[in-house]
Amino acid sequence: MSGPFPGVNNQRYSYDLSGVVGGGHIGYNWQVSPNWVFGFEGDGEATSVRDSGIGTLGFFHETHLNWLASARARMGYAAGNTLFYVNGGAAFGEVEVTKAVVPGAAPFARYTDTLTGWTAGAGVEHMFAPNWTGRLEYRYTDLGDTSFQSVAANSQDYATVKFHAVRAGISYKF
Repeated sequence: MSGPFPGVNNQRYSYDLSGVVGGGHIGYNWQVSPNWVFGFEGDGEATSVRDSGIGTLGFFHETHLNWLASARARMGYAAGNTLFYVNGGAAFGEVEVTKAVVPGAAPFARYTDTLTGWTAGAGVEHMFAPNWTGRLEYRYTDLGDTSFQSVAANSQDYATVKFHAVRAGISYKF
């Protein structure tokens, strides 16, 4: 929704963000018994996650997740060379919202905010060669809500950033 003055220039937008996320991760694991593994991980990623829409008054609106990072605890069960795990922790991301008169026009309003939220998921990691593992993981991330205001543009926009992601990766273990 946009427009700080009730009934004046209030618009509604609704769309689902999609795109690709890529980056790196680092972590440490402790195998505390023959089968139980505990650890922590952190990651940083650039994204192409975005979408756009036309509001009820016809203005073009776009939301873009510029970057994403997280710090998570991890717990898993090792069965041979395969680890089944769950993880969760803090998530961070930069959200940019722009508004323009029509698609392709220069935005008349642009807002950027760094959000903090949470993430949790589960996955499977398999050692396929000495010191090398491959992983497949599902994670849900909730960066919460933010609002952007511009009295000059009579604009107050709200963004809720929540998403599901399937991730694949390769890791080298020291």
